[in-house]
Amino acid sequence: MPTNDIILELTILRDKWLDNASHLDKTIQLIKVNEGLNGVNGHSKTPLPQISIRKPERAATVIKKGAIPNFSSMGINDRIIAIIKHENRFLFRTEIEEIAVQLGKPFKNMIASSLSAIRREGNEGLTLYKIEHNAAVWGYQTWLNEDGSIKPEYAFIPKNEEVMA
Repeated sequence: MPTNDIILELTILRDKWLDNASHLDKTIQLIKVNEGLNGVNGHSKTPLPQISIRKPERAATVIKKGAIPNFSSMGINDRIIAIIKHENRFLFRTEIEEIAVQLGKPFKNMIASSLSAIRREGNEGLTLYKIEHNAAVWGYQTWLNEDGSIKPEYAFIPKNEEVMA
């Protein structure tokens, strides 16, 4: 087998492993958020003893130009909505900005005011989900359970490199 083929096969295996590890990390983080183990969303439960586990480096979302039709001709609010719908999960504001850059149409200014305006107007059911006192992710109201927790299939990818278990 030629070296290039071996490298390609190993890269594919690595990417699959990282994807599986990412899903495990999402599930762990989601359970912790939903159970209030990090003291988030107003929960005051006593956390379990925490063990620091080094997780694999979070791979940045990679999206190709043209993945979202007519992205370049959309207004800022429509571009934000299109990115969140395309990713089909809760996203940090910085992730939305990074994806816009990859699509060749970066936001000229901070998008925080646009996100807030979309949410305030009730457009598309966009909601802000606070995961810590200074961190939040954006997604849709329909992606939440009746108790207000995030449905596992729409979970965000934690930003930090260490997960407390």
